[in-house]
Amino acid sequence: MLNRPVEVPKVTEATALGAAILAGLAVGLFARLEATEHYWQRDIIYTPVMTEAERKRLYAGWKTAVQSLLHASGNAAAEPAVSDSRQ
Repeated sequence: MLNRPVEVPKVTEATALGAAILAGLAVGLFARLEATEHYWQRDIIYTPVMTEAERKRLYAGWKTAVQSLLHASGNAAAEPAVSDSRQ
């Protein structure tokens, strides 16, 4: 939906890897963040193929669905908590 490629890491527990790297930086295991770059390796890249028209149509449908849910919950005045700089 954001029209951006998504890089998937080889390590399936990337969040845990990130936490471990930060812990290693904190205790001096690594001198700087750049020393840990080899731990992250890309497995695959998903490249968007959706047209802009389809993206806008689906996004409009999503916003309608969110508004319907907010209305049903009695919070009709609320807006979805998302930022869309494309509009």
